[in-house]
Amino acid sequence: IARSKGWANSTVVGPESSVENTAFSFFKISIYLTEKGIEEWVKVAGLVFEYIGLLMREGPKKWIFEELQKTAEMDYHYKEEGDPDDLVCGLAENLLSHHSEYALGDILSGAFRITKYE
Repeated sequence: IARSKGWANSTVVGPESSVENTAFSFFKISIYLTEKGIEEWVKVAGLVFEYIGLLMREGPKKWIFEELQKTAEMDYHYKEEGDPDDLVCGLAENLLSHHSEYALGDILSGAFRITKYE
């Protein structure tokens, strides 16, 4: 809605990636406002809280989960080859911190796959 009203150029929403803790994570909403959006920032913030309320009332939608699941699967399948040292460190971290979440055979892909609909 904010984009259609000319209040925002883009919106980025998701978990804060700089937090490396398995007990919790932050959820970050970034809205890049236009000049008009800066003037209407209270209305933009109201839209955000209105949408959060909608999500709380209606809960997560299965079709959205399934789309995210497919996207994550493609991201894993077509992942660019990275530095082997980084891969080994990441796998070791997964073994230590996610050993109860992933089966041993899923250590390579576990961090990329979405398996639980809650």
